[in-house]
Order: sequence, then C-alpha cells, then structure tokens
Amino acid sequence: MPQETAGLSPENTGHSEPQRLPQVLGLFDAIMIVVGSIIGSGIFLKVSSIDSALEPYGFLAIIGTWLFVGIITLCGSLALAELGAMFPHAGGPYLYIREAYGRLPAFLWGWTEFWVVRTGSVGALACATVLYFNQVVPLSPVGQTSMAVLIIAGLAIVNLFSTRAGALVQGTATVSKVAFLVALIVLPFLFRSVDTANLQPMFQMPDQPGAAMGFLKALGIAMVAVLWPYDGWINLGPVAEDIKDPRRNVPRAMAIGLGIVIV
Repeated sequence: MPQETAGLSPENTGHSEPQRLPQVLGLFDAIMIVVGSIIGSGIFLKVSSIDSALEPYGFLAIIGTWLFVGIITLCGSLALAELGAMFPHAGGPYLYIREAYGRLPAFLWGWTEFWVVRTGSVGALACATVLYFNQVVPLSPVGQTSMAVLIIAGLAIVNLFSTRAGALVQGTATVSKVAFLVALIVLPFLFRSVDTANLQPMFQMPDQPGAAMGFLKALGIAMVAVLWPYDGWINLGPVAEDIKDPRRNVPRAMAIGLGIVIV
C-alpha cells in the first residue's frame, strides 16, 4: 500500500486531523437509508419479468430466487460494512479504492460515478416516479420532464442544507414504501380474496428434453433481474462519517436493513 494512502490517522499522514462531519444520524436513520435505497422502482418494474421467466417452474422457484439473491446481496453488504467500520469517514467506495489502490483509480471511479453512473440512475429513478404518477394524474411531456427535474432538484436542496432534514425525508419515504408493500401482501388475506390456485404448482420441472438447461437459463435471467431491486445498499458507505458510532452502527444497519428487505 502506498505510503500516502496507508491510513487516515494523523500519525500516518503527518498532518493534523481533518475536521470531521457532525455525527447526526442514528442507527434507525442508517437502516432507513439502506432499506429506502433498496426498495425503489426495481421492485415495481422488474417483478413481472422475473415471474414470467420462472412461472413455468412454479411458485417456489420464484420465491427461492428472491431469497438466494438476497443472501448473495447480504454477503456483499457485510463485506462493505466491514470496510465502513474500518474507515468510518465520508467517501464510501472512493475512500476504499483510494486506500487499496491509490489516488488515480479512486479518482477515475469517482469521476465515472459522478458523471455517468449516478447521473443516469438518478434520472432513471425520477423518470420512473413520474411514470407512475402520470398513471394517476396525466401530464404533458413537458410536465413530466419538469416534474422529474423538480424532484431531483428538491431532494438535492434538502440534503444540501440539512443532513437531518434529508434523513427525515428518507425515513418518511421508506416507512411509506414498506407500509404499502406490507398492505399489498396482508390485505388480500384479511379480505379472503387470495386464490390459492395462483400458488400452484409449488415447483415443477417440465418433462421434456433439455428441461434442466432451460431452467438454469431462466434462473440466470431472473437472477440478473432480481439484482436490480436489491441494489442500493452501497449508499450507506458515503455517509458513514455522518453516523453516530459508525464502527458499530454501519455493520448493524447493513445487516438489519438487508434482513428487512429480504423478508
């Protein structure tokens, strides 16, 4: 490891300790960031394609794929949580890459993330929000574009001026999304409108040549699609320095947040 990136402590760098960001986010706020970052447009946009790929193989094939990919995601999040506990500073993956490989790879990652990845993903999420809103309140093309821009600008301003306000908006949105999904699952059972025929067959393998290979192909397609709804947990890393007791709360928030999403 290069000497200039060997660590963040004043002893290693020879400089006075930099001013730290105020730690204003608790464990609940960190969990809301994880859950809210994951539960987004993916769970609403990708379910149909996942179900259509695995429907011939039964209900358990669909549920098992979601559970299996969730466990894989949990392993990845715990690895990142360990890095977050080792380096409880702002920056997230940029910081981890800089510590491991130096400043140039970290700069290239940060540059790509800012100008390509985040720009595209934020725009896509805003457009998905407007797409669903347009089903309730029809908007003109100009109105849809304007609404997407206002959503991005409004949330950016909130987070720019107040970390606590951003956490409040994040927590409120997350609780609302989770409550909606819970209601979507529970209410049909309460009103006895669940047709158990939709759960049949539980699992089946078509009796035809190449069925096993066809199942593996469908499983691969579904797993790739499931990875998007599970994406977002990495967003906790960049705000590690804002979290109270990050060495303890970052891993806990990752584990609890992913556990909530998987369930």
